[in-house]
Amino acid sequence: MPVTGVTGVPTSEYAGTAITLPTLANPTTATNRTIVWSIENAGATGASITGNVLNTTSAGTVVVRATVTNGATATTNWTDTFTITINYDPSSGGLAKLAELVAYVQALNPAGFNPFTWFDLQDEFRRTLLVYNNADATDAQIDTAISRLLARIDALVPVPPAPVIDFTALDMAIADAESREMSNYNIFTWFDLQDELRRARNARNNPHVSQTQVDTATARLVAIINRL
Repeated sequence: MPVTGVTGVPTSEYAGTAITLPTLANPTTATNRTIVWSIENAGATGASITGNVLNTTSAGTVVVRATVTNGATATTNWTDTFTITINYDPSSGGLAKLAELVAYVQALNPAGFNPFTWFDLQDEFRRTLLVYNNADATDAQIDTAISRLLARIDALVPVPPAPVIDFTALDMAIADAESREMSNYNIFTWFDLQDELRRARNARNNPHVSQTQVDTATARLVAIINRL
């Protein structure tokens, strides 16, 4: 009998409160029911899981994943994700929480995020600093600043890491071409080599070049070398 779902996962809780997640999936007649929990996306919550207990340190949104080994079929795991909103606990001291968020944002690297969502965060961060640096800010203003800033933090869209380009073969081909002496070859094929060598160097020095372009430049240069 396959797993059909999991019930009893809370949709919200205060930061700093241990959240006990269910240990068994439904239905009760499922062949395998034991749930293994993991963090799918901690956001700004500082979330961690030990067994079936979720702990958070900051407000935000955390996504947790439930997996039941061989829960879908005899050879296929069952899995699903659940989003839990972690709220700021007003009793925990607003200004301290605001200071924590200010430090968190200041430590972020803008290169790691979509520029539009980053600029939105910076706009909200400037408003946050007005509250943070205001000695007369009320608890309500502090709580609003925290909520608004957390929303912008959670809205940040990460930028995928740049692909690693392998230039090894191209570098070898360029070095081979550069080691050749004009006097040893037919003048026409020599000029063809110099044209292709320039293209290969352009590809090597292009910061936005793709692996496909590098591979093409390598193949073309090697072909010209072989025709000398």
